[in-house]
Amino acid sequence: MLLPLRASERDRLRAVETLKRGYLQGRLSTGTFEARVAVAQRAVSRAALRRLLADLAARWFVVDAVVERAQRPALEMTVILSRSPRTRLLAGRSRSCDLILATPAVSRRHALLERAHDGWRVTDLGSTNGTFVEGVRVESAPVEIGARLWLGDALLRLA
Repeated sequence: MLLPLRASERDRLRAVETLKRGYLQGRLSTGTFEARVAVAQRAVSRAALRRLLADLAARWFVVDAVVERAQRPALEMTVILSRSPRTRLLAGRSRSCDLILATPAVSRRHALLERAHDGWRVTDLGSTNGTFVEGVRVESAPVEIGARLWLGDALLRLA
């Protein structure tokens, strides 16, 4: 029986460098990057490091994913903010969220809608598939009543 080759410190450092490149290219969210670095630092075998980096080795092509999603949302919902007494709404897949979006492309804690002094603001919470306001990816942005928000493949219409 062959034992897997043990990962050296040098192997772990190379893996972390690959993760950094993926993060800087926008292929990993901050949360995913941090979690993978922790796994890389504890990896015992080279095979474990290869599995950790496998999706970063694939070629990525930029396409107009927003247009694709606009035609076929996995979930569509109207959120009535204009009459809401709440000041914060957490949206995501988790049962602890205020807006539960049960679709795999939505992160557990995907985005936060907060009442600002002049309206509402959406903040992406490090989601994997991003938060888009009217087709533009945002980390944090003001939103108006009538706006269309994409969280992963879920479409929220603000009313």
